[in-house]
Amino acid sequence: MYTFDFIYADGKHQIFEHITSITVQTAMGKEVVQSEQIMSYNFIIGLGMCLKSEFQNITVSGQGLLAIKITKE
Repeated sequence: MYTFDFIYADGKHQIFEHITSITVQTAMGKEVVQSEQIMSYNFIIGLGMCLKSEFQNITVSGQGLLAIKITKE
């Protein structure tokens, strides 16, 4: 599981814990990133994504996003 810290241009942080997979938009459509792929995947800043955990399904906007910090739990 992973903790995602989304850092926005206005200085705000959105932190999501216990994430097990992420669905991202790509030029080819949607791609699911999970398990050990999460730490090596090159996420594109500015695109929305969907984060999933055992008990949550979260959609995050890429608008105003400056950085994504990912920590393995």
